[in-house]
Amino acid sequence: MFFTGAYEHSLDAKGRLILPAKFRDQLQGGGWLCQPTGTCLALYSRDVFEQVAAMHRERQRSGDEKAANQARAFFARSFEFVPDAQGRLPIPQILRDKVGINREVTVIGNNSRIEVWDRATWAVADATQDNLLNEQSQGRDISF
Repeated sequence: MFFTGAYEHSLDAKGRLILPAKFRDQLQGGGWLCQPTGTCLALYSRDVFEQVAAMHRERQRSGDEKAANQARAFFARSFEFVPDAQGRLPIPQILRDKVGINREVTVIGNNSRIEVWDRATWAVADATQDNLLNEQSQGRDISF
């Protein structure tokens, strides 16, 4: 399963996000909402979250203190969710505060996860990504 596309949405008064219709079927049974970076939130299906969790467990077992701290931060900022009948899921205030999400968001598909960005933050990141795509494609055909 993979996710693609970018969709503009707004959180409701209770801080809930309505999942884009394209993503609802893949997450109707629920999943995990996490903060994998300082700039956005991520929604993982249950099976992908298990893979991410296994990676963190393996790195923790290595005895690396940095890996242990990263795992601690990741799991402390991970919340299980099940969308309601309208495809809404609550975004905890602590996560909204961590990445600066207010009301207006952009929801993007990023391969095996869905990312939730503050709309203004995404606009800046997306402009940078335009430059990366232009650099990548110069002189090469990257289409299949």
